[in-house]
Amino acid sequence: MKPTPIPLRPAPSPSGRWLAVSALLLLPLDLLLYRLGRDDSFRWVVLGHQAYGYYAPSALDVLRFALPAAFLAVLMLGGRVSRLDLGLTLGEPRRTLRWVLVPAAVSLVGWLVVGGVGLGVVRAAGWQVTAGTTEIGDVRLLWVALWHSCLVAPLVEELLYRSVLVPALEWLGGGVVALLGSGVAFVLLHLFYGRPAWAAPHYFVAAMLLAWSFRRSRSVVPPLVLHAAGNLLVLGKDVVILECPALVQTVLGPAAGP
Repeated sequence: MKPTPIPLRPAPSPSGRWLAVSALLLLPLDLLLYRLGRDDSFRWVVLGHQAYGYYAPSALDVLRFALPAAFLAVLMLGGRVSRLDLGLTLGEPRRTLRWVLVPAAVSLVGWLVVGGVGLGVVRAAGWQVTAGTTEIGDVRLLWVALWHSCLVAPLVEELLYRSVLVPALEWLGGGVVALLGSGVAFVLLHLFYGRPAWAAPHYFVAAMLLAWSFRRSRSVVPPLVLHAAGNLLVLGKDVVILECPALVQTVLGPAAGP
């Protein structure tokens, strides 16, 4: 039997209204839980002769996902929104796979182009790439980064910034507003995280790609997979910088630091 396609449509008016209310409630709540988690979970650890600060996994990490999930579950049980409105479906398999692969290919091309230009700039300017350039200070803290970057962040951010925010923005202003608004919101989120302002274009483009994959598949699965895989690649880059300094020096030139 041929599967029934999932319509590429904004959420209908009643659902869109509830999703907009959900976004207004859940996004500030997530920022509050994040800040409380940061204040409560900071730790120092001595590895070798060096002290490193890191944020340990905490119950608030779980609450960041559990509370909005419970709130949305209540809305679904009450018939206010449906799981299709939220993209909580695997979708039609070929469509879902397509909207994992297409944005991934676009991202890969972008990485190669931007990375090639960046490599040329680094070599020409003689800038140093050291452990301070990485997300983690020591590879023995990789497990903490995997928890935050490849599990908590994709689950929480895709639920809120794709499943909730994108359909709400579609209801408010259509597809273009949904893409642009998702990008702006994602930039503001990462600035709140303390990311540098110069990285804002990266987060804006990443959010646009994730929202695009969500809108085309009507499933949260593609952006969830893409988000986790993208963060995993960043951590992989960090491991190479920390564990293979000779390789980094060969690629970047003699200016690359240990």
